[in-house]
Amino acid sequence: MRPFLAATTLLMLAGCVRTPTPFALALLQTPERWTAAVALPTAAPDIADAWWTAWNDDALARVVGAAGDTADVRIAAARIAEADAFLRTARAALLPDMAIGASGRMQKVGDGPARQDSVAVRLDAGWEVDLAGVNRARAASALSERDAATLRLAAVRIAARSQAARLYFTRQEAARQRANTEATIASLHDSRALARSRAAAGLASELDVTQAEAALAAAEATAPRFAAAATAAARGLDSLLGHLPGTFDTLVLDPVQAPRPAQARTLFPADVLARRPDVAAAEKMLSASGFDVAAARGAFYPNLRIDTAVGVQRLSDPSPFQDSGLIVAALGGLTAPLLQRERLYAALEAASARQRIAAETHRQIVVAALNEVETVAAAVRYATASADRAMAAVAATELQLQLARTRYKAGASSFLEVIVAEQAVFAARQEMIGTEAEAARSLAALFGAMGLGGEA
Repeated sequence: MRPFLAATTLLMLAGCVRTPTPFALALLQTPERWTAAVALPTAAPDIADAWWTAWNDDALARVVGAAGDTADVRIAAARIAEADAFLRTARAALLPDMAIGASGRMQKVGDGPARQDSVAVRLDAGWEVDLAGVNRARAASALSERDAATLRLAAVRIAARSQAARLYFTRQEAARQRANTEATIASLHDSRALARSRAAAGLASELDVTQAEAALAAAEATAPRFAAAATAAARGLDSLLGHLPGTFDTLVLDPVQAPRPAQARTLFPADVLARRPDVAAAEKMLSASGFDVAAARGAFYPNLRIDTAVGVQRLSDPSPFQDSGLIVAALGGLTAPLLQRERLYAALEAASARQRIAAETHRQIVVAALNEVETVAAAVRYATASADRAMAAVAATELQLQLARTRYKAGASSFLEVIVAEQAVFAARQEMIGTEAEAARSLAALFGAMGLGGEA
């Protein structure tokens, strides 16, 4: 009767657990569609996870492929191994623990010749009965954290590939701008030669030559700026990929084509949230925090442990109380915390606070993901439209330059019209190259924002 009363008392005391005030998770209502301002053509084809293949650029494919194994990616992979080890440790607590041992003893009392030798071999087994589900909750939390680490690896890989593509397009833009500057310089050399020949023939003044030389000097002054931009982008790629300075230059040649792949359809908001590994990782961490709260609550309740031992012993001089032969032992114990309740309650409060933090973190990540897609989708749309208009402007200014030169040779206009037309062509090409590169960078960012590129 007394053991029953003692166990009942322990259970009653454990039931007096002060439960923290529960928090209400403010659920976000996922919009069905994006805003009309950033909607991309629904008829455009979907892009596979390897979105960078849409550019048909071998150099880009090498760069983005290498970004799938950066130092950050390897660190994330190591964290998966760490989380998996913690999971195995947590699961091991659910299993009985066993140990085998052997012992020997020699005992001699007094000055007489009598002594007692003993040798024993035994197998001990113990099992903590998870009455309150503490160990099960800890194992479930460790599993959620391992899954979150796996998802973070995909998120890191997505970010690295998107960043690598954007740096590549920046370097490509600088190379094309440098080529445009060189073409403009060559054209201005021709214009200066034309002005000199007409001035020598008395058909024009030296002012025309001076204007040509001023325009040529201005164009030549811009060339170092684009070379510096190309170097900065290349060094950024070397750093991202973990290469020594200059490695990128040996792998990639200056591009000649414009980076404008086919348009991609934007996924719906719910599809984006389903694909984004960082959102899924935040959900796993929220789940893990809930299991941690359950484990902290369970720590208030009694704990039952059963220990058994089986073995054999041999005594050189048996006694009425000890003899050689089989050893069998069993012990069960039910314990509950009494003087540790404040410590346990503090641990419960801390676990509840971590759960609230995980909930707010999840909410922030969802909001950031939706806004990121809206932002970069708008950038893609506007940059693409600007690039289309810039292409038309280039064609118009090139025709203007051709007509200005024809009129100047015929003496129907001043040389200033030729210089203005040269500068207009240069500016229009600069704008076209810049908007095309911005559209490509925005599209790479959009693919990353939609959760593409996470596969190994």
